[in-house]
Amino acid sequence: MSPLLNRDEEIPEEGSSLRFLGIFLGVVCLDQATKYLASKFLSSLLPREVIGPFLRLILVRNPGGTFGILWGGKPFYLYLSIFAVGLICFYLVRVKVPLYKFSLALILGGAVGNLVDRIRCGEVVDFLDCGIGPYRWPTFNIADCAITIGIFVLLWASFRKRKG
Repeated sequence: MSPLLNRDEEIPEEGSSLRFLGIFLGVVCLDQATKYLASKFLSSLLPREVIGPFLRLILVRNPGGTFGILWGGKPFYLYLSIFAVGLICFYLVRVKVPLYKFSLALILGGAVGNLVDRIRCGEVVDFLDCGIGPYRWPTFNIADCAITIGIFVLLWASFRKRKG
């Protein structure tokens, strides 16, 4: 059995599923709201500086996968996203540890946020641009932030020592 599923030292209390549903829905709603605002008010040609040139807002439409990598066409990434959402749901309903549920709710919220974009317009809206001078991180969005934070929390929770 996976270590994700059998660490029984932390069993969630009654009603905690609503908390994780709230986290999931909060990520999806925040992601979609910010993407709507980015699409409405940002340009793909003129970045807006938020924290000097380090953090800028610019509209980018990403038809590919992570970091804009194009390994296949749009249908490939749509089906891959649907598969990922299904796999995360599979684990989320079976996990017993609240910290794992929290991380999976973040990851699921981000995955669904990006999936909504792929279904609605065939590409993902990105708008956060970080870097120094010509050294820029690939443009990303709130869903990507939630996925990244969820993965780091999941890794941290997986490697921490058991109590006792």
